[in-house]
Amino acid sequence: MKNSYKSDSAVGPRLSKVAHIAVSTAIIMMGLATPISSDAGASQAPSWTDSEVAATLNYGGSASITSVTCPSSTFCVAGGNYRDSSGQGQAFVSVWNGTTWTDSEVAAALNTGGVATIYSVSCSSSTFCVAGGNYRDSSGNGPAFVSVNSTPTIEVGAPLNVSALAGKTQAKVSWTAPASNGGAAITSYVVTATPGGNTCSTAGALTCTVTGLQNGTSYTFTVTAANSVGTSTPSVASAPVTPATTSSAPLNVSALAGKTQAKVSWTAPASNGGAAITAYVVQYSSNGGKTWTMATTAATKSPFVVTRLTRGSSYVFRVAASNKVGIGLYSAASMRVLLR
Repeated sequence: MKNSYKSDSAVGPRLSKVAHIAVSTAIIMMGLATPISSDAGASQAPSWTDSEVAATLNYGGSASITSVTCPSSTFCVAGGNYRDSSGQGQAFVSVWNGTTWTDSEVAAALNTGGVATIYSVSCSSSTFCVAGGNYRDSSGNGPAFVSVNSTPTIEVGAPLNVSALAGKTQAKVSWTAPASNGGAAITSYVVTATPGGNTCSTAGALTCTVTGLQNGTSYTFTVTAANSVGTSTPSVASAPVTPATTSSAPLNVSALAGKTQAKVSWTAPASNGGAAITAYVVQYSSNGGKTWTMATTAATKSPFVVTRLTRGSSYVFRVAASNKVGIGLYSAASMRVLLR
């Protein structure tokens, strides 16, 4: 026995020429709008905004909506039928994302008899909906169908191979893209420093510079990726790096004269720039500081004896400290000493 089914008139004269959806600023529930009360004794009529749906599909001039559901105030799904350019009745669903409606034909692979409609739409979330209705097959029967639309909620994977290069109060962080983007293009990355929580971000580039760091403090960095579905878990942290700059100038430089040499003394800089001092640079001048001659770049501590000077000449001396970043500021010149 053939299944009972409505005749072609179900998608012919019974269909309006254009399908419309009206979205209210009041609460939408099963097609009813609850008025918004302005006070205890009066009510305000809901304001409806009309939108045409299925327009991209409805070439035959007849369309109708038979079911609407809204799981949230920014997500609705409507279902019904329309007539295509060949005069066939087809089923459709239209999805509203809070701004626009997007039309989709459903049951097309089943609807070989040219009559189909949706009678019910149900959505448990904005990523999972089920529509139900019937269609006409090639034998003229009218079976029922269910159409399921499930949007994967797989988040993007974590970025890989995070590394950092420290500078003065900053670090340049680099990484490689996640092994999986979760099925949607990656739209941004965020780098976070530990400790402190300083961040930088990109719109897809695989490097950025975190600023505002403290010289001399060790930091690690993690990176997250985001797409339209959500944000990844943080990456494995980078190896620690320590921002640094060159040191300040050594203090209290003095010299004690000998016959052809001078013993130069100083105290350490007030700041090493955030990196250990590895050596001191000592220079001398015989013309009052107009020009300077290098005595050593490798003094490890104070004092340092400068040799091969000229007896009877007077000299001034200055000192700078070196760390992994480079040579720091030079001290003020010492008092002049005369070699006798």
